[in-house]
Amino acid sequence: MLRANATSGDLGAQICAADPNSTVLLDGVGLLDGPAQTRLASALAKGTHARVIATTCDPGSVLDGRGLPAARILPELYCHLAVVEVTVPPLRERRADIPLLAARALGGGPSRAFADDTLLALTTRDYPGNVRELFLVVRRAAAMATSATITVHDLPDDVSELGGSSFPRSEGPSSYEGLPLKDAIARLEKELLTRALHRAEGNRTAAARILGIARPQLYVKLEEHRIVDRRKS
Repeated sequence: MLRANATSGDLGAQICAADPNSTVLLDGVGLLDGPAQTRLASALAKGTHARVIATTCDPGSVLDGRGLPAARILPELYCHLAVVEVTVPPLRERRADIPLLAARALGGGPSRAFADDTLLALTTRDYPGNVRELFLVVRRAAAMATSATITVHDLPDDVSELGGSSFPRSEGPSSYEGLPLKDAIARLEKELLTRALHRAEGNRTAAARILGIARPQLYVKLEEHRIVDRRKS
């Protein structure tokens, strides 16, 4: 895969030179200036067998409110890029992915494991910067850790505080180790649901807001995990 961004020079030339069976990832296409967009559109118009994937963290840089190409993206470029569109929800709306992504962020470095409360704290954060921000938080924590287990004390203050003082902080290896992936995610999800209800004092509307999900979805998850909290509704 060829990865390029708005500062990678002549993207059109790079695409033309790419292997026909390769994939070209254009990261941050909304940051390209007008001349760069024109050159890129011309290269795509000539035809290429390489698969081109363009990404942006700002949907407004691609579409306006009517679903049409915004002023920052030339229409002739947009028509080549918008063959198939995939919208990836922000990380706060798919918290179940955070443990997997956090583990991926540790790849390539020293062997590390997350304490249970560390994973809970990581999963509670909203991450305005999405996956990039998560990776930065995890890698910073790994650099600060003094043992093979990353604890909440290794996390930035604004993340570790999300763990809440009402729950004990674990210093040991994660209890998710050795579990099948499906079971580990289910256990973490149940803990997050329970923690959110506790923080919201049983108020399910507030708990859903903490978790970044809709209230009907919260009801489904509570029933799925057989969690009952009768304090408030």
